[in-house]
Amino acid sequence: MFTLWDNRKDTTTTSIQISKAGDLSIGSLYMAMFIFGTTGNILGFIWLWSVGPKKHNVLFFRNIYRMMNIIDCMICISLVPEIESFLRSRSSVLFKEKAFCKFWALKWELLPPSSVFIVAVLSVSRMVTVVWPLPRTLR
Repeated sequence: MFTLWDNRKDTTTTSIQISKAGDLSIGSLYMAMFIFGTTGNILGFIWLWSVGPKKHNVLFFRNIYRMMNIIDCMICISLVPEIESFLRSRSSVLFKEKAFCKFWALKWELLPPSSVFIVAVLSVSRMVTVVWPLPRTLR
């Protein structure tokens, strides 16, 4: 039986059938996600950085969106080794290195939960703003 954490020296298996067309499709889809996701997040971050804040409340939400852009851009950039693996018939150069695999595992342990946390903070802060709006200032 094949497991990911097999301690034997020879971990090659012949029972797994890999579809080359499926790998190319997934690799191409990941490449499109990488191109559009990275470009969109970088442009969004630049726009949020260039627009000056008018109120303290606006600055808070811009900082949350900036953090979302950074985390999402890091997730999109992290698709590059997977793209390489899928387009090279799963014979990746990077995934053969133990140090890279440890970094890869750590990165995937941190990025998705932090993305979910930032979205949760944004949702709660929006709810607080809707339920308890700031008092209107007298002119």
